[in-house]
Amino acid sequence: KPSSAASDVYKRQMLCDAIQRIPGNRNFNRRVEYTDAARHYFSRRWYLVTKALFHLSIQCSNITAMIVGSQVVDTFIIKIFGISAALNYSGQNGEHSGGMHSRKQAELKPGEDPWHGQTNIISLGFLATAAICIPFSFVNLDENMNFQWFSFYALIILTGIFYVVWVQNWHDEVEAYHAGKVHYAGAVSPSNPTGIVKEYTPHAHFWTSMEGQLNVLGSTVFTFAYVISIPSWLNEKKHDVSVNKILWSQSILGFFMMLAFAILGCLGEVLIAEEG
Repeated sequence: KPSSAASDVYKRQMLCDAIQRIPGNRNFNRRVEYTDAARHYFSRRWYLVTKALFHLSIQCSNITAMIVGSQVVDTFIIKIFGISAALNYSGQNGEHSGGMHSRKQAELKPGEDPWHGQTNIISLGFLATAAICIPFSFVNLDENMNFQWFSFYALIILTGIFYVVWVQNWHDEVEAYHAGKVHYAGAVSPSNPTGIVKEYTPHAHFWTSMEGQLNVLGSTVFTFAYVISIPSWLNEKKHDVSVNKILWSQSILGFFMMLAFAILGCLGEVLIAEEG
């Protein structure tokens, strides 16, 4: 929602303002991290609590990013080479530790975790992700700007590809519908008075869709968790860079990208079914 995006910007502005009000940091000349601001404004007890929660949040975000990244790389390996492998290091599911697992493209379903049911493993995707990320953990934020620019342009290009594919799918579906070749799977009819397709719609009852609710909550929290990295950006930005302009411009860009992603994704997915 626009109100959520605006409130998110205001919260980040308040954090920047609090850091700017620390003595000697009017022009962000000092290196003030998130926990440094907590030490300045909070009592020692609440500073330690904030510091513990901060590091816990960082670790949760890192673990989530590593798991998702590893799954994506494993799926990429399977799509390109037809197979990927993983080492079971704990003897899970009654198997001996040290056993090797493989996953072929024919076994991979769309949107499925490539190692569904196997949690204690070290996969090729995980090793590839570690090989990319570990070197960047030894450099400062301003020392990996080239990789950050690469990531930004990759995000724009890949998101644009999704947009184009979804718009094309939507166009093909509409043409097929007007040609009478298909009918809308979610159309209201005597046999389906609500127009709801159970195959595509989560259970309405909250308790039976708890997993779906947690996924939505987790995705939302993870999306806005980057606010804790703003102090690090303030330490590295150039003095002539406007904090307010950057916060508002990236928030507006991100909001419209997510809005377009949601709308076009719904329009471009399977909305129609063949007659009969």
